[in-house]
Amino acid sequence: MPLEHNILKLAEQLGIPSCGIDYITRVITSPPSRRVGHSRHPNVATRFASSKMGMVIQAESRTCEYPFLLRNELDPDTIAFYCQPEKLQVRRKLPNGKSHVSKHTYDYLLIRRDNIQLIECRDRATLEALVANKPLHWVCEQGLFRCLPYQDAARSIGLGHRIFCADEVGAIESANLSILIDALRNVPGGLDERVLERALRKLECGSSTLDSLRSSLRLESPAVLLRLIATHRLHACLDVQYLANIYTARVYATESEAREFAEAFETASSIERILLNGSVPTSSVTSEARANIRTLSVDALSMVELEESLRRLRQIEPVLKHERAANRTERRWLKRMREGIAIGRSPTEAIASRAADRGNDEVRLDEDQLVCAENAIRKFWLTHIQPSMRATWLAIEWPKDANGQEKPISYARFCELCDAVEEAERERARGGHRAAQSVLPASHPAARVESKASSRIVQFHR
Repeated sequence: MPLEHNILKLAEQLGIPSCGIDYITRVITSPPSRRVGHSRHPNVATRFASSKMGMVIQAESRTCEYPFLLRNELDPDTIAFYCQPEKLQVRRKLPNGKSHVSKHTYDYLLIRRDNIQLIECRDRATLEALVANKPLHWVCEQGLFRCLPYQDAARSIGLGHRIFCADEVGAIESANLSILIDALRNVPGGLDERVLERALRKLECGSSTLDSLRSSLRLESPAVLLRLIATHRLHACLDVQYLANIYTARVYATESEAREFAEAFETASSIERILLNGSVPTSSVTSEARANIRTLSVDALSMVELEESLRRLRQIEPVLKHERAANRTERRWLKRMREGIAIGRSPTEAIASRAADRGNDEVRLDEDQLVCAENAIRKFWLTHIQPSMRATWLAIEWPKDANGQEKPISYARFCELCDAVEEAERERARGGHRAAQSVLPASHPAARVESKASSRIVQFHR
């Protein structure tokens, strides 16, 4: 078969000896050496239908081996992976100086473009316990775990060996990988190239949310965009943001942009840990309040607020580490963070620059946004052309700023504006133009003009 032929050709190119090639041949042409799920460990055995392999792959643990399968299913450098390969003879040195020989079944045989490895999957707690209890066999060097007997057995036939720590794949990344794999299986790829070309033009000015990009490309669902992310033609922060929340998950044109945001997010998380561990005096914060603080959530802030928070956190990081004194502005930020922590808010959320902190209840809409929204409401919503407010909101072509990016208003604000315009039209039908203006929200330009005129009339009569 083509896959088996390519694997054997790759093994010869990598200089693997004949004994190793014979072992690889037996593994790729034979069923798994054992069936998972029949052991003394209370694991949840899983069967994973791999599109890359064209077969079902076994995973003995859903929290340990299953994340390994998810990551390698979408890894472009992974060619194939085989579960429960043929047993190898392993020689261990006992504490009394004698040698013990037994056979061991590795979890996976991993075929990559640059190497071929035998894989053992463990969680970090198990690995740390093995290092502490069996120092002759298990070691940890610079954060990398190794099992010396397993490694020597793999090297004896010219193969590499690696310990996969399941904690490398968090809950967010695992959920995102599952979504991308489903999109890769179920979404046809006929529209990929046309959508990709248009999406890259939209992302030239910066990242966009999945829903905003879907709306600007006139797509019914973000499934095609998810397929492009799964094939690494578009990029996202898989370990930071849930792709299931299409209104906050960001899409990037290049991997470097996504990595930059992920690194900034990690910086914010580390600064929060410094703050919550007591490096900064928070006398007003009780231990109960500190224990109840929410973890850092990207979804709690808009993209503009998050970027501003990250910039401020990076600026005050030397202050938190007591490397320099805080200036006047930084002292105000620290005070805001302490007050936010006292009421259970995340420090990143507390330090964010918000319109409400400057005395406004909400960000004021500009004239272009109001005109665009009101025209769409009268054209689509009041005439019942669109079946719902959300359909009307998605059909709007929003005005663009100086950088060419759209300036949409939030769906919640749009619903409020729909109600206000609908009530104004009813009042206009009953009492004319002045009655319609009287029911507009205070943030509307026409309502502000009317209120100023009324105040001048009152002052004149006085």
